[in-house]
Amino acid sequence: MKFWWWLCLGYILSSPAHALSAIQAQFKLLSGQNWQIKGLLLTINHLDRSHWTLDLHMDELRLFDIPLQTIHLHCQQVQPDSQGFSCEQATLQIKSTLFKQSWSLSLNYQPAQQQIQGHSTSFADGEATTSLQLTPDQWEFNLKLRHIDLNALLNPFYRLFTPWQIKGRASLDVQISRQKGITQVTLAGQVQMLSYSNALGDQAGENLNLELNLQAQQWSQQWQGDLEISLEGGEVYADPIYFNLQTQPKLQLTTRFAWTSPNLQLYSLQLAQDSLFNLQGTTQITVEKSQFIQQLNLHLTQGQLKPFYDLYLSSWLGSQYQISGQLEGYWTWTPDQQQVKGYLSQVNIVDEKQALSLQNLNGQLQWHSDYQDPLSSHLYWKNGYLGNPQLQLGPSELHFHWFARQLHLLQPWRQSLLGGEVQIQTLKLQELGHSQWSWQLANGSLTSLSLAALGQILGGPKLNGNLSGILPELSYQASQLTASKPIKLNLWDGQVNLENLKILWEEVPELTADLQVETLNLEALTQVTEFGEIRGDLSGYVRDLQLINWRPVAFDAYFSTPKHSRFPRQISQRAINNLSSLGGSDAIGAVSRQILQIFENFSYEKLGWGCRLYQGICEMRGVGSARGGYYIVKGGEGLPKIDVIGYNTQVDWAELWRRLQRISHVQEPIVEH
Repeated sequence: MKFWWWLCLGYILSSPAHALSAIQAQFKLLSGQNWQIKGLLLTINHLDRSHWTLDLHMDELRLFDIPLQTIHLHCQQVQPDSQGFSCEQATLQIKSTLFKQSWSLSLNYQPAQQQIQGHSTSFADGEATTSLQLTPDQWEFNLKLRHIDLNALLNPFYRLFTPWQIKGRASLDVQISRQKGITQVTLAGQVQMLSYSNALGDQAGENLNLELNLQAQQWSQQWQGDLEISLEGGEVYADPIYFNLQTQPKLQLTTRFAWTSPNLQLYSLQLAQDSLFNLQGTTQITVEKSQFIQQLNLHLTQGQLKPFYDLYLSSWLGSQYQISGQLEGYWTWTPDQQQVKGYLSQVNIVDEKQALSLQNLNGQLQWHSDYQDPLSSHLYWKNGYLGNPQLQLGPSELHFHWFARQLHLLQPWRQSLLGGEVQIQTLKLQELGHSQWSWQLANGSLTSLSLAALGQILGGPKLNGNLSGILPELSYQASQLTASKPIKLNLWDGQVNLENLKILWEEVPELTADLQVETLNLEALTQVTEFGEIRGDLSGYVRDLQLINWRPVAFDAYFSTPKHSRFPRQISQRAINNLSSLGGSDAIGAVSRQILQIFENFSYEKLGWGCRLYQGICEMRGVGSARGGYYIVKGGEGLPKIDVIGYNTQVDWAELWRRLQRISHVQEPIVEH
């Protein structure tokens, strides 16, 4: 700033007292780099007395495009001497619509040096002390702020900027000086209990402690300098990331910067937190445009994934995952598009709810903000599980493109499972990172999945054979898996249609569904279950099936011989014994028991069994009424002929389940006496 008018004032005041009695000077406009004064009026009265009065008025002072209106400096007693003048009790008032404040100052002018010393005064619910020293060749301004209320300080300026709410207490030391055409700024201080939020609520911080050190120099039209910021304690939310710093090491930012209004460049940027991670990069910021950040390039050097995930990603992707391995990443940001690239190495993921596990996961993730420019990503893993730790996943790889909050397959995904394979042609994930994320699957297929392995996982009777089928459309949203069309499964030479499937994945999984069974080959079914051989067909249904934590709690099931059978109807001695155990100890009469000991196989007209499970009780039924009970097996024409009749219509489900498990592993036939 040029102070020729200030020096002129000093010359006038140091002149002989009788020369003038009053003086007034007026300027419509004075300006310099980053400052402007409008309507300046200087008035000095009583020059013919030993004590003069001085009034300096400015209609507007604009600093870095921030306007302050109605500024008034008053000195009631100016003490002139042969060397200059002084004023021990000056008052500076600002009555701007943005900012209202009053300071007590002391002024001292000598031809070689001018001084303005501010007394400690109340400011923004804290204290402020100022001083200014200047000569024709240099000047220095110092400001000390102690325990300043940031909300009170910044509230007048909120309407000039994006409406952020900022709270906290700050203590800062600011020094601004100019010498030999170079302006220097030094700032050091702390902010305690810092809290902030924006109008959208997607950026916020609470109870943070911040330390700040800044050194800058102005060369020609550019400012250059260094900035150090450390942050500890409190909580931070930057959508979709939330992290808690209360028990973590300091988050430290260091950078060099260059400022040429309105552009700010940060280079040698480094953001680190002890040994947790190290982020390096550059950025360019323009403060006069709606797009604040013009360009951002960041590099996350390779490091351990777990601490980084636990602190910064778990709030976004879920805190129930235990993660290990290594991560390296790159982030490029411009107003038009953003891109993230990450490299995963030897990563292991385990869901604490046992819904998912992936082991030895490697690959490259590429995310793009724009669908028009998709980038290829690929992941491959060695093993894992899905839904149940016993439902093991074999090696697989996934190729997809990931953009905005969506993920789409680039080629069919094949996953080995239960000794067979699951193939997915179409898979879309949406709203990733939000609590309401979802996915849709279509054109899927199952090939040769082992029923023995599946039966072992479900804890039911021992099964064997293979399962194949079609997965037409599946969707997952709000923790619920839904099939919009029937799932068609092929097994034991027949077909099972799974309809109205819903699985709610919460603390414990809940499944509801209906099944329609069409002409299963009983010989193919029973030969491999060690249940005993039965020849013939079986059709039926399971309605209103409900599983909680994969255990049946309710259903209405019925299976029987269809009217038109494709195969001869025969049943073995072992199968009769096992079916009789479902109906009670008297399911086979004395005469039939004797015949059972003689023959190995028997013909039958029809067989069937039903169970309606409710509140732990199975209400059982068969293929027709019999004296005192119901037919489970109704003997056919000719000899040998045998009937199996059930007499227990209500059975405790837990006991019946134990019977089913026991008879599925029978090695020798049991004949009751």
